[in-house]
Amino acid sequence: VRRAEVVLASVNRQLDLINQTEAAWNAAAAQLALGEPPALKALKERKALLEQQRATLQSQINAIRALPDAEADLEKAQAELDAIERALRTATPPSTTQDPGHAEALRNLTAQREMRVQQRDQNAQEVETLRSGIQQALATPLPDATDRTTPIIEQLLSILEGAPKPEQPKTK
Repeated sequence: VRRAEVVLASVNRQLDLINQTEAAWNAAAAQLALGEPPALKALKERKALLEQQRATLQSQINAIRALPDAEADLEKAQAELDAIERALRTATPPSTTQDPGHAEALRNLTAQREMRVQQRDQNAQEVETLRSGIQQALATPLPDATDRTTPIIEQLLSILEGAPKPEQPKTK
């Protein structure tokens, strides 16, 4: 998780730089009547890649962090189901008692059992889904944390710095 967080921090930092550069470019490009140089296209492509990497990394980190809680929920659901099943096994069969309340209690307990089975199965599915996602994440190499954004930004900034400035209106 720690390495993924380091890569995620690098991705976020690069995205912040891209957003700042885009804002500067957009503000200046309108005044300077600049077109769309290849560096701007490269910056947009880099941004799209980094946003995809960020979404993937954040999802993987969230899955790793969610697994202990999901496993605890599964254990709790199984314990609750086990308790209900013990109560059902030890309950007096309805045929041996004349108490209508006893039969109703057994019906309620049986309904609770069915509900707990569904809850346990949902929790088991969630745990399995998280484990599968984590296994896939562990098998996939982390994105390169190298800053490949700064050179593109530097190209754009050099274009802005070298662009002729619009003429200022003359004051009398």
